[in-house]
Amino acid sequence: MLVNLGTLSLKIKNGNIDTGRKYLEQYFKEVGGMDGEDTPIVDRTAKLRGSPCKPGAPGSVDCVNALNNLGALEFT
Repeated sequence: MLVNLGTLSLKIKNGNIDTGRKYLEQYFKEVGGMDGEDTPIVDRTAKLRGSPCKPGAPGSVDCVNALNNLGALEFT
């Protein structure tokens, strides 16, 4: 959900970069960091299965999308 909110924030009305970045960074905090090495603090699925940001983790699509969007923000 946070990845979708971040992406939408970037696309609506010429993009709200600060809000988009905030949602994407919050997503990483909740699932265990960009590399999946931190302990997930909120996301129940990540607590049960492990972070989706670990290499080879199932359900890593949101993590990949969030990383791509943060990377794109760095070029704006």
